[in-house]
Amino acid sequence: MVNIETIWNGKNTDGIIVPDGIYTYMLNTSLVRIKNEKDNAKTPKPNNAITKIIGISSQKSGTITIDNTSPQITSVSPLDGSFINNSKPTIFASYTDNLSGINTQSIKLFLDNNDITANATITSGQTQFAPTSSLTEGNHTTKIIVSDPAGNTTE
Repeated sequence: MVNIETIWNGKNTDGIIVPDGIYTYMLNTSLVRIKNEKDNAKTPKPNNAITKIIGISSQKSGTITIDNTSPQITSVSPLDGSFINNSKPTIFASYTDNLSGINTQSIKLFLDNNDITANATITSGQTQFAPTSSLTEGNHTTKIIVSDPAGNTTE
């Protein structure tokens, strides 16, 4: 078995960095035998070495997603600066990521700087939390952190 590592610098054939998107690659391989002309040895020697393709080849293809764009938080509730008359408001946020999706394991939700993620309902498109006890009167802060599988983060 042979392992091959391929590294792409993210540039097209003109040397220009490609934009976010999904790209297809194709790898062609051939089994090569290196043989020395003088003594017919199988071990390569720097002088007089020739190569011979012995007919075993394969072709593999796949896709690579280039994603340098953070997810977008599309709506939140309650809105920043809003006044509400509910002491147990449902805290809600929806989000999207058009390329690699949302890494739901990365989502963190905070209420007044306390991590409430474990008590929230999290999906790939939204997070919500309903307090079980009344919040005190006054100002409260919420924060959500969302990442995609490529590691791009927004809050």
